[in-house]
Amino acid sequence: FPSHDTVRALTLDQSGRLWVGMQTGVQVWKINEHEAQPDARIQQLQLPRSRVYTIFTDEQNAVWIGFGGSEALHRIHLDKQALVETCKLQHG
Repeated sequence: FPSHDTVRALTLDQSGRLWVGMQTGVQVWKINEHEAQPDARIQQLQLPRSRVYTIFTDEQNAVWIGFGGSEALHRIHLDKQALVETCKLQHG
Protein backbone atom coordinates (compact mmCIF):
# COMPACT_ATOMS: atom_id res chain seq x y z
CA PHE A 1 0.00 0.00 0.00
CA PRO A 2 1.19 3.56 -0.52
CA SER A 3 3.04 4.81 2.55
CA HIS A 4 0.91 7.98 2.68
CA ASP A 5 -2.39 6.08 2.77
CA THR A 6 -4.26 4.91 5.85
CA VAL A 7 -6.17 1.63 6.08
CA ARG A 8 -9.63 2.41 7.47
CA ALA A 9 -11.61 -0.83 7.00
CA LEU A 10 -11.11 -4.48 6.05
CA THR A 11 -13.28 -7.41 5.05
CA LEU A 12 -12.60 -10.88 3.70
CA ASP A 13 -15.26 -12.18 1.33
CA GLN A 14 -16.28 -15.83 0.97
CA SER A 15 -14.17 -16.15 -2.20
CA GLY A 16 -10.97 -15.33 -0.32
CA ARG A 17 -10.59 -11.72 -1.50
CA LEU A 18 -9.32 -9.18 1.02
CA TRP A 19 -11.03 -5.80 0.58
CA VAL A 20 -9.02 -2.89 1.97
CA GLY A 21 -10.69 0.50 2.40
CA MET A 22 -8.34 3.46 2.59
CA GLN A 23 -8.30 7.24 2.45
CA THR A 24 -7.97 7.05 -1.34
CA GLY A 25 -10.44 4.29 -2.20
CA VAL A 26 -10.51 0.49 -2.26
CA GLN A 27 -7.97 -2.18 -3.10
CA VAL A 28 -8.91 -5.84 -3.44
CA TRP A 29 -6.44 -8.69 -3.14
CA LYS A 30 -6.90 -12.34 -4.09
CA ILE A 31 -5.46 -14.37 -1.22
CA ASN A 32 -4.26 -17.96 -1.50
CA GLU A 33 -1.82 -20.16 0.39
CA HIS A 34 1.25 -18.82 -1.38
CA GLU A 35 0.68 -15.16 -2.26
CA ALA A 36 -1.63 -12.18 -2.58
CA GLN A 37 -2.36 -10.55 -5.93
CA PRO A 38 -4.45 -7.47 -6.79
CA ASP A 39 -7.84 -8.26 -8.32
CA ALA A 40 -7.76 -6.45 -11.68
CA ARG A 41 -11.57 -6.46 -12.05
CA ILE A 42 -11.89 -3.83 -9.33
CA GLN A 43 -10.09 -1.23 -11.45
CA GLN A 44 -12.61 -1.83 -14.24
CA LEU A 45 -15.53 -1.02 -11.91
CA GLN A 46 -14.41 2.63 -11.60
CA LEU A 47 -15.29 2.94 -7.92
CA PRO A 48 -14.85 6.33 -6.25
CA ARG A 49 -11.36 7.29 -5.16
CA SER A 50 -12.61 8.87 -1.97
CA ARG A 51 -12.30 7.96 1.70
CA VAL A 52 -13.78 4.62 2.73
CA TYR A 53 -15.58 4.64 6.06
CA THR A 54 -16.77 1.03 6.22
CA ILE A 55 -16.69 -2.28 4.36
CA PHE A 56 -18.91 -5.26 5.10
CA THR A 57 -19.44 -8.66 3.44
CA ASP A 58 -23.03 -9.92 3.68
CA GLU A 59 -24.24 -13.53 3.70
CA GLN A 60 -24.76 -13.45 -0.10
CA ASN A 61 -21.05 -12.58 -0.54
CA ALA A 62 -21.83 -9.05 -1.67
CA VAL A 63 -19.51 -6.35 -0.37
CA TRP A 64 -20.98 -3.08 0.87
CA ILE A 65 -18.67 -0.05 0.84
CA GLY A 66 -19.49 3.25 2.51
CA PHE A 67 -17.58 6.12 0.92
CA GLY A 68 -17.21 9.67 2.20
CA GLY A 69 -18.75 12.75 0.67
CA SER A 70 -21.53 12.38 -1.86
CA GLU A 71 -20.34 8.95 -3.05
CA ALA A 72 -22.72 7.19 -0.62
CA LEU A 73 -23.01 3.41 -0.44
CA HIS A 74 -21.99 0.82 -3.05
CA ARG A 75 -22.96 -2.86 -3.15
CA ILE A 76 -20.61 -5.03 -5.21
CA HIS A 77 -21.12 -8.66 -6.09
CA LEU A 78 -18.07 -9.93 -8.01
CA ASP A 79 -19.41 -13.48 -8.14
CA LYS A 80 -22.31 -12.27 -10.30
CA GLN A 81 -20.50 -10.66 -13.22
CA ALA A 82 -19.24 -7.70 -11.18
CA LEU A 83 -22.63 -6.26 -10.33
CA VAL A 84 -22.39 -2.79 -8.77
CA GLU A 85 -25.32 -0.96 -7.19
CA THR A 86 -25.10 2.55 -5.81
CA CYS A 87 -27.36 4.03 -3.15
CA LYS A 88 -27.05 7.82 -2.95
CA LEU A 89 -28.54 9.83 -0.16
CA GLN A 90 -30.57 12.86 -1.06
CA HIS A 91 -30.42 15.92 1.16
CA GLY A 92 -33.41 18.05 1.78
